[in-house]
Amino acid sequence: MSATLPWIPASRCAFGLLTTACSVGFGAPVSEPWPFASSADAAAVAAASLSGWHATSSTLADAVEVRDAQGGLVRGISAANIVALAPWMQLDASGDGPSAMAFSDSGRLLFIAVHDAASAPDGQANDVILRYDTQTDTLGLFARVSIASTDDLPDPPSLVHFRGQLHVGLNGQVATYRAQRNDAMGVLQFSSPIAGGAMVTALAVDRAQGGLIAGTRSLVARASLGAGPFTFSTLGAASGLRALAFSESYGLAGAGVGSTPGGESLLLLSDAGGSSAIAWASAAQVRGQQAFAPAGYTVLASSAMDMAATSDGRLLLAQRGATSPALALRESLDARLSYQAWLRDEFGQVLRLARALITANPSGWVRDADVQQGWTRFHPATPDAAAWTILLLLVNDAIMPGGDPSAATQIRAILDRYAGLSPDGIRPLRSADGIYWHWLDLASGNAAPGWGDTYSTMSTMKIVLAADRAAARFPTDVNIQRARRAIVCGVRNWDAYFNPGTRQMYLQALAGGGPNLSTPSGPYHEGLILAEQAAAFGGSAGDSAYARWLDRASSPSATFVSSRPVTGDIASVFQPAFISLYSLLLQPDFRASTSWREQIRNLRLSNAAWTDDNGPQYATVFSAGTTKDVWGGYHADSLSDHPGDVTTFPSLMAFAAGDGVVAGSPSDRPRAGSGVAEAHGAYNAFRRGARQTFLSGASVLYRRSNVDRAYAPNSAGLPDLVLGALGLAEQIQPGVLAAVVARPYLSCRCPADFNSDGVVDFFDYLDFAGAYSSEQAAADFNTDGVVDFFDYLDFADAFATPCES
Repeated sequence: MSATLPWIPASRCAFGLLTTACSVGFGAPVSEPWPFASSADAAAVAAASLSGWHATSSTLADAVEVRDAQGGLVRGISAANIVALAPWMQLDASGDGPSAMAFSDSGRLLFIAVHDAASAPDGQANDVILRYDTQTDTLGLFARVSIASTDDLPDPPSLVHFRGQLHVGLNGQVATYRAQRNDAMGVLQFSSPIAGGAMVTALAVDRAQGGLIAGTRSLVARASLGAGPFTFSTLGAASGLRALAFSESYGLAGAGVGSTPGGESLLLLSDAGGSSAIAWASAAQVRGQQAFAPAGYTVLASSAMDMAATSDGRLLLAQRGATSPALALRESLDARLSYQAWLRDEFGQVLRLARALITANPSGWVRDADVQQGWTRFHPATPDAAAWTILLLLVNDAIMPGGDPSAATQIRAILDRYAGLSPDGIRPLRSADGIYWHWLDLASGNAAPGWGDTYSTMSTMKIVLAADRAAARFPTDVNIQRARRAIVCGVRNWDAYFNPGTRQMYLQALAGGGPNLSTPSGPYHEGLILAEQAAAFGGSAGDSAYARWLDRASSPSATFVSSRPVTGDIASVFQPAFISLYSLLLQPDFRASTSWREQIRNLRLSNAAWTDDNGPQYATVFSAGTTKDVWGGYHADSLSDHPGDVTTFPSLMAFAAGDGVVAGSPSDRPRAGSGVAEAHGAYNAFRRGARQTFLSGASVLYRRSNVDRAYAPNSAGLPDLVLGALGLAEQIQPGVLAAVVARPYLSCRCPADFNSDGVVDFFDYLDFAGAYSSEQAAADFNTDGVVDFFDYLDFADAFATPCES
């Protein structure tokens, strides 16, 4: 049950952090219990700055729980797990155990400080820091440290991780360890003294300015991160300080209003008599631009031992002597969309942008991109944009309560146009094999002037997939079925586009038929979709090609995190993230493959590791999209090549689709791979104002640079946007991708070819009539589970409609 916490009375300020008077906060904090299986008091909490990872520990139970931002348990770490790595420890129900924790920015790594009075027999430090990898579910011993010589520790240590370094608050100093992506064991780099010589009980990072904030029970200090040792400058005195948390989005949106927290701010937890109080200081105070004078915010009902700022704008608290050992605090005056509301709004904003690009005259074309406000759209139509718009409409029809009443109408118009069936006779340019030209002129359907291009197998595979999925979604829509046949079954000579000797496919087609043999391209890349289609609609060579492309072990790879290779098409060179994400979203065999799910995990953790090592503004995934001209214009960013360090939010959101498995036992879909953390990473960017508004009026998360943080792209392509919305749809309605877009292909056999002999003739009519009269299941032509007169009518209509076999 939620409860509004009391505003801090002025008379209580003496019990708070400050030694000077504090002001009354204007906020209305609301508390909600945070799940913690142990009934023992919580000792420490941690939360990732840029994604949805939370952790809670208890020294009494000697346990740690790692959960996603929705409270789903990812991993429990027990005393036995700890002692297996530090066998000299004698953990019991006293105050020894896991007393401090810190996540890396992405949440990939969790560091856990464990103290115990028992001496280690090897003469080394008796206390330890453990390293847990949330992506690989591995726990290891990271470092040996000396925290305390007693079990009961009134002033516990503190941890914080940033830019590949773990800072450890100890007695009178902050020890800094190298903790980069491949550092399973910590390397002590230096120690930095802090005034007073007391235990550093609180650490936080001002990420935007690269500042390390440290606190003892009696003071708060700051140092600039860089070459160490660090020099700490005291910001102000404190009384009973327990924890610090630097939040980039707690409270009201934007800067602080009056004395209400908002935007970047430092939250301070301190003892307040028998309970605890929270105060806050603006970023300007923390950065020395204003006098350090934190304002009182609230008094808690119980005593809190630790506090962490979450990526979704809450505060996570570890409590003792309370009904709920862990507590989540949010600001009720925060006007931002809630996480659940944002999921649907972000999907809806992308849908709004896509719908605005469907042309009205001529009807049914889909422009490839929207442009910034104040510009005029100039992009031609493409099969790619049409495909992604259709997929978006299909998924919206599935997740919207009662369905989307406009989806079928708009899909029908798009398919008619790209099938060449629109009444005005304007048809898209296709080769003799049915391969589509990429850039299409709106007025003629021919090659768009000034947009040099060719017949593209990659564009063709997308519109084929979308048309097929539309027909599966609307099986009784005669127009959609007819357009699907013209698009999908209008592609011929599938096998010729794969070279059986080299595993390569051809990217381009010749106008008169056949591939352009000068355009070979080998696996792995998104051409896996074309290979899948060759298996579905081609001959034996298509089957063989698909089997070869599905063999992940035979393709080159690149490695960013040790032992976690990412498959690509060139050895030691990474691809843009979208390439693997397309298959994750759209291909059932890919999603069902243990090996390819490992590909998604490795790609996800590699981008997360880059984020952790470099400390960017937002959770970063490198993928293709619009950039500055000096960064290459439109650029296919990857871990190998990323000018401007631009994060592509749609690819981050595509990871919200998880690892591809929905149904089955919990082991089939571990919470670590459920996509919740990545969705919350995008939500964090939304909370911090990273959206951009385009000419359509749609305000979406697209791309932001860590080098030039004011940069906003001048255009956004549908192929670069929609994959993110599809990923979020899986969070809105789990299973929707498998049901709607990641499904097997329909057949190109003519529906009226009842006896499957390749010819529609009178014998098909006789065979159907016989099955119908005897009420055989085969006569259920419309597959509604009943053999009735509607089946007869539907078969008669199909029989009378010419189609190619």
